[in-house]
Amino acid sequence: MANTNPRERAHISLPTWFDETKTAHTTRLLSLLEQQEGSGWEIDEIDTTARQAHVSRSVQGADIIEVALASDVSQADGDRVSARMSELHPGYAMTSFRPKDARATLARMSPELVRARESVAVAMSVKPWDIVISGDNTHGYDVRLPSSYTPSRHDKRLAEAAETAIGQPGWWVKINAKTLTGRIAPGKRPTLPILAHYPDHKPYRDLRDQMRLPIGVSMEYGAEKSREISLDLWDNAGVLIVGTPGSGKSVTINALICGALERDWDIGIIDVPHKAGDYAWCEGYVHENWFGARSLEESVATTGLVYAVRDERKRLLDQYGVEKWNDLPDDVRPAPLLLVCDELTGLFFADKPPTGVSKDNPDYIEAANKKIMTVRLEATIRRIALELRFVGVRLLLATQQAQGNTGISVPLKMALPNRILLGSKPDRRAYGHAFQAPDDAPAIPSVFVENEKMGKGVGIAEIEGEGFVIFKSYFDTGKTYRQRFATQGLHTTINPYPTGRQIRDMMPVLLDDPGEEDRPFTRFDEGGFGQTDDVEPPLRGAARAAHQLRVAADQYTAQNGDKNVPHHQ
Repeated sequence: MANTNPRERAHISLPTWFDETKTAHTTRLLSLLEQQEGSGWEIDEIDTTARQAHVSRSVQGADIIEVALASDVSQADGDRVSARMSELHPGYAMTSFRPKDARATLARMSPELVRARESVAVAMSVKPWDIVISGDNTHGYDVRLPSSYTPSRHDKRLAEAAETAIGQPGWWVKINAKTLTGRIAPGKRPTLPILAHYPDHKPYRDLRDQMRLPIGVSMEYGAEKSREISLDLWDNAGVLIVGTPGSGKSVTINALICGALERDWDIGIIDVPHKAGDYAWCEGYVHENWFGARSLEESVATTGLVYAVRDERKRLLDQYGVEKWNDLPDDVRPAPLLLVCDELTGLFFADKPPTGVSKDNPDYIEAANKKIMTVRLEATIRRIALELRFVGVRLLLATQQAQGNTGISVPLKMALPNRILLGSKPDRRAYGHAFQAPDDAPAIPSVFVENEKMGKGVGIAEIEGEGFVIFKSYFDTGKTYRQRFATQGLHTTINPYPTGRQIRDMMPVLLDDPGEEDRPFTRFDEGGFGQTDDVEPPLRGAARAAHQLRVAADQYTAQNGDKNVPHHQ
């Protein structure tokens, strides 16, 4: 039979003067207990050996019971005390355990609520009384979690508990990492479309709309419907994208390039030479001479040309008396500019020159020159990130690995507040390298690992001002994107590649140059870029070799078509 009038029970130490054979002592003890803990107490048993009195009082069906603990109870006794309280008070469970105050709190709980609380506690590796929970299996549960909660560590465990121990497949968990409150409720399993095609073109409304570039759609989960996810590049330096081969990195970059071109951005692209073909679909739409993916020399030139816009745009700001590109009048403001740098780790990598050989050795010269160029490339990209935000220049940096030993410095990463980690099975180390607040990043639901088609192109985005979101990248083929551009009549590029003069102008002094005295003075030597005279200077050294290879490639193409064109590697 259910206990409709549960009793609050406690154990108190007997005073030294107490003698159980004297009625006056019993009356005095109950009076002292009433002064400290309230009325209604009765003595159930006197333990003269332990010098304790076991007391209780009726709580008349109260939902909350405050219980006094023995003075010798410690934090380590929590499980024992909780079990004992449940025995003494059927239908109640301990919700607060404060041995320092010699107090505990019990609350009326249904068996299913107790089970749900225990499941959450196991997922969190905490005690059940550390979890605040209410609700039922029909409508779901509201929870408040302890401060040890971190999304990357606990979300997957909580989702598993929701679908197996508390409810069934389709139950969802949503926790606010800042308030530590959330909900566990029945519903559909997290879903994403198998393919999320890039949406139909819509003209941008204003500058704020022009600076938002769509990347994909969020997952549908619980009460949240799927929605479009965009990067807001209004007032930040850009985005860092991390993804291993097959994770959808190229697909995501393509979507961002499409959005930028359709919003009248100027685009520049650099990449490692053997991956240049990934962007062949859009090389006819980049800014003139800003497709620098075919060789390291062209990458150095392209980044230099992008950096060179600083001076002209700064003069425009001074002319109109404004501090930022965003504040210029619409009719004079130059286009926003996006420099795409893919395979950044590969671009920044250069073998050390071989030891034990003469510095005149061709192998030594080749390795040393590549190192010189990669140092120039990394320095220019870093300066773009740190210096050119105010003139409307944004960076898209993409890499398979983002840790510091791959050449991607902390200052460079910190300049980019927007982060994307692609792949359905990232590990915790990847979270740490990719995100600014990795502990707040959500875990990818297991359904996207189980369903490979649904998990293709899945990622986590950390967006400035919005927080984290799990999404799937928009996908379309290069051919489809080009058809879109043709329909819209987008401007095409006459010459996408840097010219020989531009390569020479932006190239650092190489070891096999005949001498720095023969090299025309450039504004790069003062921190700027650009040739100081109008004479097309001859190419020398590694730049000359690269140019000769490209000339040979063009001749080969004219005779044999596009297949097997020999580019400099």
